[in-house]
Amino acid sequence: MKKALSILFLLLLFTGCTTSKNSSSVIEIDYNNKKFNQLVQTPPEQAVALVVNFATDEQIKILQPHETLKLQQTENIIFVIPKDNRSGIAIYSQDIEADGTLFDVEKVYENPKPANDFALAMQALRPEGAPAYRIAITTKDGTEYSYVISYNGKDGNENLEYITEKAS
Repeated sequence: MKKALSILFLLLLFTGCTTSKNSSSVIEIDYNNKKFNQLVQTPPEQAVALVVNFATDEQIKILQPHETLKLQQTENIIFVIPKDNRSGIAIYSQDIEADGTLFDVEKVYENPKPANDFALAMQALRPEGAPAYRIAITTKDGTEYSYVISYNGKDGNENLEYITEKAS
């Protein structure tokens, strides 16, 4: 009787250890920022981040920023949402040369590995003159994209703007 139970136990043990060559256990990881996808339906293909100006109440419910960066004393809030959860974000203060060329003065914020579905809220003015800040998004392959915070005096700034320009 003990021998029969031992054989039965061994049979059950070995049949549970078989593998199939056809089975696949590939796990797909979604690196897309869900907040980015909730705010836009069809972004430009080259977009690496979203800038939200004058957020509506509905947009604020979606955004729920992880961090708030107080750059200037203002009620104006600018939100930045990377498209890919693996993208880093940095903010640089800027100044202008006599010839009109902008240059970075110092890095005032950096988050190289933001949390999943990251959103940054920034208190910053959009100057009518020389820009004071630049947003830099670094993608997983190390490419840096740039967006200068400035005021569009002709048409005003849109509610949703995309960061699409590679840094020079």
